[in-house]
Amino acid sequence: MASIFPKTGTGAQDGAISDAARLHTPQALPRQTAEDAEARRLGLICYARAAFFVHRYLTASADELPPVDAVTRVVETLVDLSETQRAALLSLTIAHGEADYLVFHHVNAMLMAIAFARELGLQRSQIRDVGLLALLHGVGGARLPRDLIDHPGALNDAARACLERLPCETMQQIFREKSASTVALRRIVLSDELCRPHATARRDDKGVLLDLAPAAPRGVYAELISICCAFDALRSKRPYRAAWRAEDAMLLMWSELRERFDADLLKVFMRVMLVEPIKLQGKMASTLRVG
Repeated sequence: MASIFPKTGTGAQDGAISDAARLHTPQALPRQTAEDAEARRLGLICYARAAFFVHRYLTASADELPPVDAVTRVVETLVDLSETQRAALLSLTIAHGEADYLVFHHVNAMLMAIAFARELGLQRSQIRDVGLLALLHGVGGARLPRDLIDHPGALNDAARACLERLPCETMQQIFREKSASTVALRRIVLSDELCRPHATARRDDKGVLLDLAPAAPRGVYAELISICCAFDALRSKRPYRAAWRAEDAMLLMWSELRERFDADLLKVFMRVMLVEPIKLQGKMASTLRVG
């Protein structure tokens, strides 16, 4: 695995430093105390340990999967830090690695999910579970062809069919762990819920979103993790596109991808990530409705 923090000390390789500086560093931490510095050092250590665990998990054979318990204490430490050092921890999510995309993606989703869950007022044990679920939300992706994950442009029917196997691949990974813990069972449910949208979209002939209809309900864990995963995916540099700016990623999630997310939770997520609320303009603002 490549060095987790190769250039800047935070691992930013996609030009997202400006986003981090604007969103979570100087403004959020105007005067860094010794306590702040120690919290950031501990956060960096936990980030590295979580990334190392995910890398081991994704590359291990079916008989050598590391136990999830090995990373639980790391997640609990991050949960504790998030109570008073949320801005410092979220600043770590600028770390992205194109070659190790899945590793960074899972760790970043975990950090955002922890901060998101705390903002929603969940209990400490629930925040810990959300962190573990986000950290291991799509581990079946390691079993899919690499060229599928990095596929440039639109997917053909065969590639889409292969990608649709992700929930099943993730479930099989969980079964290989031979664990019947509550977290393992929740991960099985989550793998199914994440492949379903929050609502059903109706579009016109040009693909423009007209309205939304209620779909099968998802649990709150799936709702908030889906937002974190989409946001980090858009902000990550991929072989087929550049990384999106935070505001642009949020605007896309709020408009064209809106059927995938709970609108009320998306507004809370904007507050967590310090992104200004999006004001839709034009026809979309006047016609989009849920019913």
